[in-house]
Amino acid sequence: MSHTRYVSTIDINDDDDDDDTVAIRSQQVNVNLELGQIRDVGHTTYIRSTYAGRYNFAVKQYNHYDTENVNKKRYMRGGRLFLYGIIVLILFIVSILLINQAKSNKALIAIPIIISIIYLFITSYNWHIHRTNASLIHDNMIKVQDKYLSGSINEHFKIPVHARIQNRELIAATDGTTIAVLARLQQRYQNLTEIDIMLYKNIYLTKYACFPSETILHFLLFLGILIASFTILTGKQ
Repeated sequence: MSHTRYVSTIDINDDDDDDDTVAIRSQQVNVNLELGQIRDVGHTTYIRSTYAGRYNFAVKQYNHYDTENVNKKRYMRGGRLFLYGIIVLILFIVSILLINQAKSNKALIAIPIIISIIYLFITSYNWHIHRTNASLIHDNMIKVQDKYLSGSINEHFKIPVHARIQNRELIAATDGTTIAVLARLQQRYQNLTEIDIMLYKNIYLTKYACFPSETILHFLLFLGILIASFTILTGKQ
């Protein structure tokens, strides 16, 4: 199962010359900060395997950073039941069988029609949500190489606004862009003592905060079921 960990820092001390390393459950993340003492407040989040479950996880991460509630993203629907692969397969097969049986008993055709309408509605609605939500990558999110988030797809950190940050390993992992991103964020939040950031792997961008390609398959399968159902219903074979 995919998961995310949350890490925060405390006891900021600009005069401490020793680098501290963030420790997460006996594993180390290569983020060196001149901050003083650091504590682990990590916890694991499990994500449903449906495309809506993965997408909604990314929505939740984005909304965490939209503190002013100006651009809150909306959630997709159907992920709790209808979008599991085995459920889709079973209902598709049942629909085909009922279409064949409906040739002698047209009353049965109502079931595949209802099933196909449900899936076409869910798919269309989720397409609308994806279109209106637009990007799920917030300014406070920074992409890093996979090796820097061992066992996680993303991790959250609290960093100080007015303390020096030394991230040599992280700079190398992000092609030197990390310091520029952090500097911009620190400049923006001068009125705060610390800010939240999220580091994420490439898989977060390509599997979670992206267009769910499964929706195309769902739409085509159940559009075919709907067309076949109405063909049987109207007696055109």
